[in-house]
Amino acid sequence: MSGQWEPPFNIRKLNCTMTPYVYRGGQDDYMIVDLTDWTVTFEGIVGSQEDANNKYNTNSVYKTSKMVFRKVEPGEYTIGHSSVSNNTQHKVSVPEGTCYYMGIFCVTVSQYARIMGTAASSAMTPVTAATFSSWNVLRNSTGAGAAVSGDKSNTANFFVRFNGLTGKSFDLPTEEMWEIAARAGATTKFSFGDTILSDYIWYNGNGGATLHDVGTKKPNKWGLYEMEGMIWEYMRDVYNSANIATKTTGIYTPQATGDASYRTLKAGFGDETDTLKNSASYRHSDLASSPGANGARRSFRVAIVVQ
Repeated sequence: MSGQWEPPFNIRKLNCTMTPYVYRGGQDDYMIVDLTDWTVTFEGIVGSQEDANNKYNTNSVYKTSKMVFRKVEPGEYTIGHSSVSNNTQHKVSVPEGTCYYMGIFCVTVSQYARIMGTAASSAMTPVTAATFSSWNVLRNSTGAGAAVSGDKSNTANFFVRFNGLTGKSFDLPTEEMWEIAARAGATTKFSFGDTILSDYIWYNGNGGATLHDVGTKKPNKWGLYEMEGMIWEYMRDVYNSANIATKTTGIYTPQATGDASYRTLKAGFGDETDTLKNSASYRHSDLASSPGANGARRSFRVAIVVQ
């Protein structure tokens, strides 16, 4: 017997080559809006979520001349938390046959200027979150329950112009849409656990009083950045102080009753001394007409529903 093993005579020898498996997602995991020609394209995850994060966060084009959105699939999700009395833990659903896309960053100074032709903020870098816009300016005082029609000649109202340029129906997210995306499947106080982690969030313990560039903290599990901490974000909803867990309409329907002069804010500013305000479930409010002196602490991200 020789020292080299030989297969039995009735087993055919094969030349086998192993090809590594590369996850390619659903080919529409991301929506990309080109802010130079207003075309909309879709891309799947190639490799891993981490690879996608590196692609969209390390290339400044995705924070200046393009806008990136992450898909949220249909299904049941848990939002709310026991620490927030008007948003106790409850389940909501993204209906079958639908999905939505959420901006992975707040709209930046550069993106706002490309869309509107004028800057929303001063003394900021091109990739800092755009500030100093009111809810009414963003949506042309359109009621929370009504869609924003498009008109590309409009240079005063963000969503009116953006929808006119793209031919789409972009809008602010409802607070339920926003929280599903912020949590990325987590049921803890924050999307990353029950205690503050500086790698993921700007808060009063790590220089959060200064507005930072988008994408400087780690993303959540779905690749969305700074959805907790850094800056308050406008929601589409009229602010209602009642427990949102009792809301009976679907996630795509914003709160339309409550304090008619106020709109809901989420995410929390980076210098809040009460870190609960920086958690995904916390609900805050501000005047729809004007943020006043708080303008430097208000921004927004863009969403779109696909049905």
